[in-house]
Amino acid sequence: MKKILALLLTLVLVMSMAGCADDGAGESAANSGGEASSDAKDTKDSGDKLKIGISIDQLFESRVATVMGLEKAGEEAGVEMIELVADGDAQVQNNQINTLLSMDIDGLLICPVDLNTIEIALMAAKEAGVPVILYDRDSPDSENCISVSQCGATDDGYQGGDYIANELAKLGDGPFKIAELRGPLNDDIGNQRHNGFNAAVEEILGDKAEVVEIATGAWDSQTALANLQSAYQANPDFDAIFCG
Repeated sequence: MKKILALLLTLVLVMSMAGCADDGAGESAANSGGEASSDAKDTKDSGDKLKIGISIDQLFESRVATVMGLEKAGEEAGVEMIELVADGDAQVQNNQINTLLSMDIDGLLICPVDLNTIEIALMAAKEAGVPVILYDRDSPDSENCISVSQCGATDDGYQGGDYIANELAKLGDGPFKIAELRGPLNDDIGNQRHNGFNAAVEEILGDKAEVVEIATGAWDSQTALANLQSAYQANPDFDAIFCG
């Protein structure tokens, strides 16, 4: 069991360095209460390859970089990796995780589509004795995963806000209007990035700036574009856009 846990943590460490290279904020934090089941597999025969299942929420540019980091780590560790992509559908992800569990996997790496729906799959994994590490998104209230690996999303947002606010400050005293393409309100990473961005804007521009939030439709780029276009019609005087 210790070997499997060490392998999972190694995979997410390499993934963090690949997916968070720009801000250097890769981190792995223990999730309290997430002890693995006592029925978990201890070891495999020395000739057997460990098998790790990866459940991916959806593929877009930054997520592809994350998956490449995981694949690199898996290749270096000499493990078999099975990847399934849920295409943004929480129920599909639950079904895919059950499929992975039926394939006698030794561990699971999951990027959740929905933090509430995923709990069903996390319970199934714990019952099967398969250790789970979440990546990119935390589920702080769950007792069914052992750890989470995240980028520094708050700092990520703060850097974006710092850059935009300082550039606008060069133009004069304002007032300025900023469009913020915001992720789903139930998304941990999106909320961290939102908080960091707004903290920087408030710190630098104060009441000289108004941030107008624009929904993205669960990280859907086409919905985000359509909603931004509608927002532009109502606010043709945007001075900057932050895409979180």
